[in-house]
Amino acid sequence: MPNPPYKPKGRFDFGLSSFPMISPIYDNFNPKVNLKFNSPAITKTNSYNVDFHRKNLKHGYEEKLEKLSIIFKKHSDIKNFQIDYNLSAANIPEKLFGKLNIVFDK
Repeated sequence: MPNPPYKPKGRFDFGLSSFPMISPIYDNFNPKVNLKFNSPAITKTNSYNVDFHRKNLKHGYEEKLEKLSIIFKKHSDIKNFQIDYNLSAANIPEKLFGKLNIVFDK
C-alpha cells in the first residue's frame, strides 16, 4: 500500500515533500547572471582576434558595439593599420568579409 497523502496542519503548510516543486519556480526568480555582459572576446594571435557577439538583432535595427582602446607604448609606434572583419547572421547564408582602414592624424 502507498503512504497516505500529507495532511496540512495549517493554511500555509505545504509539507516537506513540496519543496522540490518550489525549487524550479525559485530558479526562475533568481536567474543565472552573466557578468561578462556584452564585452568582446579578445584572443592574442600573431595579431589579435576580437569577437563581438549579439544573440539577435532584428533586421533594420542597429546596436552600438562596445568601445575598444588601443594603447601604444611610444608615439612613434603609432601606425595606420587595417582590420579584417567578417559578419555572420542567421538570415544571410554566407559570411560577409571586408576590411576597415584605421588612419591616424599625426
